[in-house]
Amino acid sequence: ECQTMYISDSMDDVEESVRYHLAQVCWDGEETRSPILEDTYYHEFSTRIRFQRKYKEAIEQGKSDNEAHAFACAA
Repeated sequence: ECQTMYISDSMDDVEESVRYHLAQVCWDGEETRSPILEDTYYHEFSTRIRFQRKYKEAIEQGKSDNEAHAFACAA
């Protein structure tokens, strides 16, 4: 997922966006909470974790990429 930053974004907005991106990139597949995220992004992060886990489960069941994506989105 790509987020566009604008000149009007505050440094706080930029910092939160960077933290969220790093939390996604550094996620180990196990942790349920990232130590670098503020509470404002916790819901988004936990939603992404649920999607990734369901997607992985579907792939392991032999579903195609499209089927796994649909399965994870429906969860």
